[in-house]
Amino acid sequence: MREKRRSKSRAKRGRPRSQALARIFETYQRTLVDAAIVAGLAGARPRSTPVRIDREARQFVLLVRAVLEGASRAEVDRLVGEEIRMGSLAGAGPENVPAVFEVWRRCLTTFHPGSTLRQATSNALDALEARCIKKARAWERDRIDVIVAGASAGGVEALVGFVSALNADLPATVLIVQHIGDAGPSYIAPILARHARIGLAPALDGSPLYIGQAYVGPPGKHLIVEAQEVRLVDWPPVHFARPSLDVLFASASQNFGRHAASVVLSGTGVDGAQGTHLVHEQGGVTFAQDPETLQFRGMPEAAIQTGEVDYTAGIERLAEAVQRIATRGRKALRQ
Repeated sequence: MREKRRSKSRAKRGRPRSQALARIFETYQRTLVDAAIVAGLAGARPRSTPVRIDREARQFVLLVRAVLEGASRAEVDRLVGEEIRMGSLAGAGPENVPAVFEVWRRCLTTFHPGSTLRQATSNALDALEARCIKKARAWERDRIDVIVAGASAGGVEALVGFVSALNADLPATVLIVQHIGDAGPSYIAPILARHARIGLAPALDGSPLYIGQAYVGPPGKHLIVEAQEVRLVDWPPVHFARPSLDVLFASASQNFGRHAASVVLSGTGVDGAQGTHLVHEQGGVTFAQDPETLQFRGMPEAAIQTGEVDYTAGIERLAEAVQRIATRGRKALRQ
């Protein structure tokens, strides 16, 4: 009984301290966000754009506040799950989570050095970090880091439908290729950008694979991913095409394994079928536009004939399914 009374007494002392911390987090949210960015948050989140870094920092402050304000375990678990799937820790494996928490520890220690609140902050972060690592480990088998998509004849309409259905909170990078002659400039990227809710730009060699960003390959170059970067290479045409879906898909399967998803859209020929096989072989998720909805059906038909396409639908439902698996996991394909 005496031990229980001591525990209750410690809990009572801890609650005002946590509530005081929660008020600090609420009052000085903007200062805390800026301090975390200065402390090196971008280095801990290399796949987040500067704009997203700011949003992620604000979300993290709200998460810590919820813990300090005494949110229920179920509510904290829900919030942590959202942060891991598409928030301030999107795309983070369990090995990446500690780097983010280390930045916040440095930031918050500087914010109230020597204060009696420092230990309470440290305790809250320790407990929260353990829960985030556990959630990240559970999410790892479902996590999609890169989505590779391509089209040929009839592809502009298909790609417009595809990118317009992807939300700005997509926790993955999208890479797009379209078969097109390499004489003169391509206007595919600006056309798609007018319809996209995610960031969309022409691919540049060496660009980081930013979360929530789509890159469109230029004509006359193969678009690949390598060492967490966008690369443009002068390799020979594949299936008479440069850029080629097979080349892009192969690089994604090699670099991201089960964390890749591939999408074959409208077009003639067989480009994308071999790449679909490679993505599937490495445990990734594979999609193809329903040939029955298309005038140019050769490419998706060839992909489907491999027997390794996980989901087929018209463009709107297809894009919605890609969004669902990126934010909710592979079980969403059955919904």
